[in-house]
Amino acid sequence: MDPVNLNRFRKRKTAERDKRRADENRVRHGRTKEAKLLERRARQRFEAEIDHKKLEAPAGPDRSGLSAEAPEGGARSDSEPTD
Repeated sequence: MDPVNLNRFRKRKTAERDKRRADENRVRHGRTKEAKLLERRARQRFEAEIDHKKLEAPAGPDRSGLSAEAPEGGARSDSEPTD
């Protein structure tokens, strides 16, 4: 009778069990590469759509984008009455 290395037997059995468990977890929790790619593309399309709909931030410290001072050169605005 040949001597049997029990450590090798235990390691092989443990490795097979771990591989089987990993395969089950991949099926249960994992997603295919194609599914990940589709989700990534959908997210990019959504973010691009949102970016196109964003309004530009108003310029200037008062955030209105308009100057509070009268225009230079004595020009009048349209809202002032004319003579």
